[in-house]
Amino acid sequence: TQSTWGVHPGESNSSWVMAGTLNYLVSEEARALRQMYVFKIIPMLNPDGVINGNYRTSLTGQDLNRMWLQTNPDLHPTIYHTKSLLQYLALNGRKPFIYCDFHGHSRRKNIFMYGCSNSLSWFPPDIMRANIEDPSFKALPKLLTLMAPSFSLSNCSFIVEKAKETTARVAVWRHLAVVRSYTMESTFSGFDCGPYKGTQIGTRELMEMGLKFVEAMARTKLLAISTDTKSRITPSGNNFINHFSHTPNFNSMSSSMNEFAAQIHEDLLYDAFANLDLHADESPQSERDVRFSCTGKGQSSSDEELVYPPASALSSHPGSNLSHTDLTLHYIPPTAHFKMAASRFSRHGSNSS
Repeated sequence: TQSTWGVHPGESNSSWVMAGTLNYLVSEEARALRQMYVFKIIPMLNPDGVINGNYRTSLTGQDLNRMWLQTNPDLHPTIYHTKSLLQYLALNGRKPFIYCDFHGHSRRKNIFMYGCSNSLSWFPPDIMRANIEDPSFKALPKLLTLMAPSFSLSNCSFIVEKAKETTARVAVWRHLAVVRSYTMESTFSGFDCGPYKGTQIGTRELMEMGLKFVEAMARTKLLAISTDTKSRITPSGNNFINHFSHTPNFNSMSSSMNEFAAQIHEDLLYDAFANLDLHADESPQSERDVRFSCTGKGQSSSDEELVYPPASALSSHPGSNLSHTDLTLHYIPPTAHFKMAASRFSRHGSNSS
């Protein structure tokens, strides 16, 4: 899993979401997660812009989240090396299971996600592949709407617009084939649905979102594993343990996995999965023009009402295998480490663009 933040310095509300994610990951409660999964976190993609008080751009006056296709190592070093790291991992069969870029939104309410769907893309070849699309990209936002009181599924969009081809979300989805590539947007204002309806967002709600994001990511991975192994995870964690029994350090990890399997069961994992319909089309028709409430109805600029089908039962979908090489915690330090990764990648005879 890879998470990034700080490409737009003025969206500082999302830094509190990142703080909640980091605080949870280094806590004792997340010990089992740290033993099972690799979390690669880049907490600031635009440090020059942050330090100098820019709202959206770097010192070159460029929006770095529009530079993922034409990346220059001198003008956009953090994007260049982040992209190189992702490509290096992909070359070695270690591409992220989930990629998420944290942002803030100045107009829309609640916390929500943008994802990518072939069937909702501007690009004709994408649409031609829609009938074989893996619908599992909808699992994370649907779990979040069940688990996180500040998250709104009805605000989410899976549209791929031509203007967004140069963003991190679309570039990682298209060029690295990461199905679960997202932008998570946190409102500047407040909530119009859910338990926090009618209230202004604060640091407590933002940090809570960061924690819930990690928990939902873990459940998304377990959902893929349980689907892939054609069996559900039991409260005792037996199926989960059997899936990893071939790993070299299995004995030292089994107690943590049992502990984690029991923990997720206590959070009504079955109920959450039972309410997921990964094939339902719940995307707004436009990222910009449609505003939604939690009733599932939206109002567009043309006053057209959009009603979405309710979630029903979990539909089967292709899962993802979890390699035993994913079972260690890697800390990703600042740019020097990215340069080292980029150097290793360049020896394979490729570049970041």
